[in-house]
Parts: sequence; C-alpha cells; structure tokens
Amino acid sequence: MYVIIDFQIALKATWEFPQPYWQRAGVLLNMVAASTASPTVSYQIGQYFKSHDAEGTPAHLLAHAILGATTAAVSSLG
Repeated sequence: MYVIIDFQIALKATWEFPQPYWQRAGVLLNMVAASTASPTVSYQIGQYFKSHDAEGTPAHLLAHAILGATTAAVSSLG
C-alpha cells in the first residue's frame, strides 16, 4: 500500500492560518507599538513646545490630546 501525499495541501494546512489569527496579531502589534511609542512622542511634543516658549498653549495641549486619543483608539481595537 502506497500513501500519496499532496504536498500542496500539506503545506497549505501547515503554513496558512485563518485570517482572524493574522488580524489579531496585527492588532496586537499595533497596540504594542502605539503604547511603546507614546511616551517618547509625548516627550518630544513637550520639548518642542518648551523650546518655542509655548508650554501650556492651546496648541501644546491639543497635541497631547491628539496623541492620547490616538493611543487610546489603537489600544481599544482589541
């Protein structure tokens, strides 16, 4: 008795994951990237406005608010 293996089917079963798994992995990666970058970006925003003597201005506060909203939106996708 001989067993014939269809390598294309075997590779497909081994290497292809259902789309929801790839989607979840992408969302997780986005969440980690946003959470990791947020403190650095926040620091850079602060330094920019400090160097232009614009601390506490509406533009400064708006920049931090946009960063916070973006980070929250990306983090809540999961």
